[in-house]
Amino acid sequence: MEESSNRLEELKKRLYSRTQKIKNPTMKQSGTHKSFDISEDWETTYKNEPEDTSNMVLLRDQDMPRKKQHSFLNKALVLAGLFFLAAVLYALFSFSTGQGVISSDNIEIKVSGPISVSAGEILSLQLDIRNKNNVELEYVDLLVEYPEGTRDPKDLSKELKRSRIPLGNIDSGKKIDQIIESVLFGEEGDRKEISIGIEYRVPGSNAIFFADRTYEVEIVSSPITMNVESATSVNSGELMEFVVTITPNSSEGIGKTLLVAEYPFGFEYVESSIEPTYDDNVWEISGIKAGQKQRIVITGRMVGQNNEERTFRFTVGLPKEFDEKIIGTPFLTHSRSITIEKSFLGMSIALNGSTAEDSVASINSQIRGDISWQNNLSSRVDNVVLELSLKGDMLNKLSVSSGSGFFRSTDDTIVWDERSIKGFSSIGARESGSTSFSFKSLDVSKIAGLLKDPKITLTAKITGTSFNDDGVPEKITTTMVKYITINTEINLSASAKYFSGPFINNGPLPPKANSETTYTVTLSASNAINKVTGTRVTATLPAYARWMGVVSPSNEKITYNAIGGQIVWDIGDLESGVGYSNPSREVSFQIAITPSTSQIGASPELIQNPHIEARDTVTDKQLSRDVSRNVTTNIQNDPGFKTDFAFVVGE
Repeated sequence: MEESSNRLEELKKRLYSRTQKIKNPTMKQSGTHKSFDISEDWETTYKNEPEDTSNMVLLRDQDMPRKKQHSFLNKALVLAGLFFLAAVLYALFSFSTGQGVISSDNIEIKVSGPISVSAGEILSLQLDIRNKNNVELEYVDLLVEYPEGTRDPKDLSKELKRSRIPLGNIDSGKKIDQIIESVLFGEEGDRKEISIGIEYRVPGSNAIFFADRTYEVEIVSSPITMNVESATSVNSGELMEFVVTITPNSSEGIGKTLLVAEYPFGFEYVESSIEPTYDDNVWEISGIKAGQKQRIVITGRMVGQNNEERTFRFTVGLPKEFDEKIIGTPFLTHSRSITIEKSFLGMSIALNGSTAEDSVASINSQIRGDISWQNNLSSRVDNVVLELSLKGDMLNKLSVSSGSGFFRSTDDTIVWDERSIKGFSSIGARESGSTSFSFKSLDVSKIAGLLKDPKITLTAKITGTSFNDDGVPEKITTTMVKYITINTEINLSASAKYFSGPFINNGPLPPKANSETTYTVTLSASNAINKVTGTRVTATLPAYARWMGVVSPSNEKITYNAIGGQIVWDIGDLESGVGYSNPSREVSFQIAITPSTSQIGASPELIQNPHIEARDTVTDKQLSRDVSRNVTTNIQNDPGFKTDFAFVVGE
């Protein structure tokens, strides 16, 4: 232990000694070995001795690439910094002087033209487009967007929505002049905006740039003057007139223009001096030259309660591009308010007990009418006459019953006067009375598929003489109109065959208990006077019948539900006259029955409860009808059929 401690102390002395030379026997050094004495004060004592660099060559050679690399990077960083500084200085100089900047702000679009224009006249605008950039503008296009209703000055029938005009290239500092023309329309006081812009590129770039501005123009006058005249009040049920006068203001007259009338509730259009172009309220007006006028008289009947006010609106303007029934650009709108007043001679009509303005009845039905009247004046009314005109293709003239009146068949009018109603010689103040009449609509066999309007129009007019405060006689009149629209009549027939039809049938005939026999069933639908929609036929197979899955024609939409055995034939629309003036709509299908022994001697049903339903497109009423009897094996209308074939026999 003591020996180890002494050896450790010796190693420490050698390690920290400044004079002891340590030799490593395991390390080999290349080149000449030379030892150096190290002074105790760590100062070098070999300055005058020749330097031996043999051991230092390798170190310097290894350090040299790193020093060269650092030097190259330093130079590159310096150059990059100088370039960045120069770029920043150049950018600051360019922005401060405005040079080298490509901007839409450096493109000037000047527009010279009027700030107001009359509608229908040509608007001419002078454009001055200047390039203030220091580079050329390439592929320049002028883009103009016009307000709604603008027309092409070369052809007023064409709407002008937008235009694109190629301008080519614009050099730096240069300008291009361009004139654009259009015809604006609108109501007086309207402000119209025209968007004007250019689309361009710059050298060395495929990007598209845009610069624009807006020009505003005011419409100072309409191209058309419209005047509407009418009474300010009317008795309920009386005829009234609107006189619409249209005058062109433009020196070029009027092109294609629309007049649209909007009627309030309770107004019924009767006629007009010029036939409407669309429906009963749209007139197309064209070809009116300067200085000429177009006058349209619209006649109708206003029905309403006492002191009610109704407003009519008339608008004239240019038609919409894709819907010529609608005004796209209005010129003028005129409103006219009418007050409904209580009639001096009040009157009401009830049809089958209903006082509704429109009534619905069936073909060949009896219609009872009751007319009531009342003197609403504080004085008597003398020489009263009541007339009822009956018009319409559906009227059965031979069925008219005039009650106490007289039916004048020359013009289909019932007349009541003091000869038929005693009180009509003089009706006292606030007195009232009533009378009745009746008639029938025509039978379907006489009109199916032949008439166009399934209406009967009843026009009642009561007249008399009243006296004003000065005793001067005045004629007073009250008129009222009622309509009866006749429902169409839909029918369904069902039949069966064995020997004829589109399918070959088999099985025993007469049908045999516990044996299968097939039959062809045919359903036939008909419709009398009005088109119907949503037509649907249903029927049911009995429990002992089987659906064979064959239908003729094959394109008919017929389905079968095995659960419940329901057959549905979806017909859809059924035109007027089908089954009368035109062939009926038919479908045939094949079924099979297997009678039971309990049915021996009977004629089993082949289908049950055939039913048809549809909606009348004129009256908007849902109609339905059932076949009066079910189809059985007693198929007497089939050629080759014998009476014995109708009844089930035993096995």
